[in-house]
Amino acid sequence: MILTLLTFGDRLENHYQASFAILTYLKSDLISKVCIVTDRPKYYEYFGARVDVIDIDQNIMNKWRGKDDFFWRIKMKAIETTALHNPEQDLLYVDSDTFYVRDMEIIAKGLGQGKSFMHENEGKISEMRSKTPRNMWKSLQGKSFSGVLINEDTEMWNAGAIALHRDHAKQTIELAINICDEICKTDCPRRLVEQFAFS
Repeated sequence: MILTLLTFGDRLENHYQASFAILTYLKSDLISKVCIVTDRPKYYEYFGARVDVIDIDQNIMNKWRGKDDFFWRIKMKAIETTALHNPEQDLLYVDSDTFYVRDMEIIAKGLGQGKSFMHENEGKISEMRSKTPRNMWKSLQGKSFSGVLINEDTEMWNAGAIALHRDHAKQTIELAINICDEICKTDCPRRLVEQFAFS
């Protein structure tokens, strides 16, 4: 599978963190390639051929924010870009603060069966008690977005890690972006919309 990360901006700590994350994943034979989407490619040159860099800039990131100017849509577009560059590979996206500590056999096995994964089930949005999910549920309940109905059983998953099988990665990401764009046109609070759309 291809490991994908997104980094941007001037804060060196973010790039150090991403570099450490990459080093932890490179010890796994299940990672065939690492792809980093970044506006600071020079920070990753020392990896040489072990890391492919997709070079982006502020103009690209502004475009990726979409018509509704949603910041975390950048992450969705970065994952999409990696999938389009590597259509024959399973994809594992991780946030730059996510490190490899355990065997990834379960992910590889599941991907081999056509499954997809996200990091952690945070629960049904209708039952969540913190302010943002509660307001999201109030805004979205009973509505459909790109054919997906938001009801009492709709769950929210953490998007710190997303694994997609190559046969449906492009379609899954496209659907998530469409759902995100449609939700951004409502009064729904935006803070968790990207991970909710992937969920």
